[in-house]
Amino acid sequence: MKTSNLSLLSVIFASAYAVPLRGQFAFDDLVVNTTSGILHGQINQTSPGVRQFLGIPFAQPPLGLLRWLPPHPLPESAADRDLNVTALGPSCMQSFSATPTVWSVDATGFQTVQRISEDCLTLSVYAPRTPSGSSKACGDKLLPVIIWMFGGGLIGGGQDTHYFDPSPWIQKTAGHIVVAMNYRVSIFGFPDASGLSDQNLGLMDQRAAVEWARDNVAAFGGDATRMALWGQSAGAISVDYYNYAYHTDPIVSAFMMDSGTALTPPAIGGKSNFTFVASKVGCGNLTASDEVDCMRNLNATVIQNFIGNYSGTPKLTFYPTPDEKVFFANYTERAEKGFMADIPAIIGTNANEGTAMVPFNPNGINETLVPSMTMSHFFCGATETIRLRSAIGLKSYRYVYSGNFTNVSPRLWEGAYHCAELPLLFGTYAQYLENAPPTRLMRDTSAEMQEAWLALVSGGPAAIETTGWSEYTLGGNTVRNFGDGVPVINDNISDLEAQCNGADYIYLLH
Repeated sequence: MKTSNLSLLSVIFASAYAVPLRGQFAFDDLVVNTTSGILHGQINQTSPGVRQFLGIPFAQPPLGLLRWLPPHPLPESAADRDLNVTALGPSCMQSFSATPTVWSVDATGFQTVQRISEDCLTLSVYAPRTPSGSSKACGDKLLPVIIWMFGGGLIGGGQDTHYFDPSPWIQKTAGHIVVAMNYRVSIFGFPDASGLSDQNLGLMDQRAAVEWARDNVAAFGGDATRMALWGQSAGAISVDYYNYAYHTDPIVSAFMMDSGTALTPPAIGGKSNFTFVASKVGCGNLTASDEVDCMRNLNATVIQNFIGNYSGTPKLTFYPTPDEKVFFANYTERAEKGFMADIPAIIGTNANEGTAMVPFNPNGINETLVPSMTMSHFFCGATETIRLRSAIGLKSYRYVYSGNFTNVSPRLWEGAYHCAELPLLFGTYAQYLENAPPTRLMRDTSAEMQEAWLALVSGGPAAIETTGWSEYTLGGNTVRNFGDGVPVINDNISDLEAQCNGADYIYLLH
């Protein structure tokens, strides 16, 4: 029977706009079927080789009775809804400090966009349109996935931060996918309230986002068996918390910890601040359960504004509470018992971390406080973490970032401050910095770092070692030093490690 031209056109049109079945993909799809819904994404405007799906809900909004509860899964019916995911969701409830820092004065691209909401449990997926070597057909080789967790001391931060845009990196390589998440912070993520059973909700949010990636990333062309969990600062600390909490089922195949490990722990003990806050916002003198009920009935901005405007001493801060499930009182003890995930890790610090951790002084740094803070807050915790990992046979790859580039550090004394490596890894160093154009050394350093991070998630230890990066041994000449006059060299830092004997591990307050 002859087919009419109209019928043929109808078939072609229907095929072009058909929603792919769950688990099917084509690398140029802008419509993707997931457990969160039928997602309608877009092409990145500045990186046209990148598809982006922004602000995807991975759990129910933690509103009303769900405030201060673990993340609740989306209903199965959510998979059938159409979602336009073309804008980043707001960051979770938090306050923004007015204290001047390197970030607020000279590198504002590190500042989280000040758009917050309690309805914040979203993530974003960035994927290439045409992976290198791909024919764009269904069934092409799946790509490695990096899952990003921002820092901010567990009291702030979010994925909506200019320097944390992975699209330039993906545009360059066309060889990997990035998933960036939000998670609850401050009192909404770590309430420490006696009327609650679960206190570490932000850490639980992180696990829920990783589980979402496991269940859905194949629809974007990602390989759920090759995923790395990468964090910086409190994000890196959270990666290591995750390492201990889910050591028997990590889901991911590699960890990447920039400037933080579980051995930079929050202070433990002391009276909960939750009751103090409750007493100041109209929920005082109640039983533990009534106190929580009262606080749940308040507008979130009332609670957050009180915390943000509080000027008393000590500051109101909310950190994880030991529950021996997702956050533990003694990480050294757990490490010695082997309660860590048996997967490789990149672990490192920046040469001048402390520069950004003190109030900004245009005349220069405190030459006693800043080096001391760099060692005690960052370097020594990394040293001990790697020692513990090595003792039970876990592979670690240690780095120091020493780059002092004018367009990231316009004042020479700022050096390789806390966060300074991130524009080189994300590839955003040329997009948001106006102090000076990037140098050849900066571009080459960025390329070396990106190659190494990608190698670990793509092919594990064998792949990263082909870049010249050997497994780290204490006192060995196996530290990769990035950006110190040349893109990368092997370095020996045993003299610095010797200064860590008996060091205390102080929690990062950024």
